[in-house]
Amino acid sequence: MMHKTPRRAVEDLFRVPDADRGSNAEKLQNLRKRLQLRKRELRVEERQQRLDKRTGPFASLS
Repeated sequence: MMHKTPRRAVEDLFRVPDADRGSNAEKLQNLRKRLQLRKRELRVEERQQRLDKRTGPFASLS
């Protein structure tokens, strides 16, 4: 039996938590955003490398 989970509850599971109040809160939030962006860029780069390997000069020989 499947339970229907409200959409907001599911979105909260994957949402980045807000930085706590304090002097370093903004720095922490900016750091998290940069790390997330960096991870996204690496994912795209790795995907491109895999594609290049598959479609390399010797890919059609096999």
